Amino acid sequence: MGGEIDIVLDDGSNRMKDIKVTLEHLFPQVSRSGIYTVGDLHTAYWRTFGGGYWKRGNFFNYVRFLIDDLHRWYHIHQAKCAAISDTCSAIHIHDSICVFEKGPVTRPTHSLVQVPPQSNAQ
Repeated sequence: MGGEIDIVLDDGSNRMKDIKVTLEHLFPQVSRSGIYTVGDLHTAYWRTFGGGYWKRGNFFNYVRFLIDDLHRWYHIHQAKCAAISDTCSAIHIHDSICVFEKGPVTRPTHSLVQVPPQSNAQ
């Protein structure tokens, strides 16, 4: 499909509100197997950027919602950020960087495999 974005490297204002708004706006534009990265996330702990340790505006609190959405098969709550989590197949967190992978998201399947008993014959 033409015109889609394969990779986003968000190195913008580093302000918590801007990071969230940019992710919510651009992630839907990323191609089906694309990657979206946010850098300089050490600012999530700085109040001058709208963050702070365990502060509501800290971007990592938003990422926690996305992680819960990624694992929505295992709890009873609705997705909080469906516009992202419906197509986000993985989240990787590194020092000051968060990487969101876009890809198919499907409910896990469970199957029971029965192994026949081993024969005692040699």
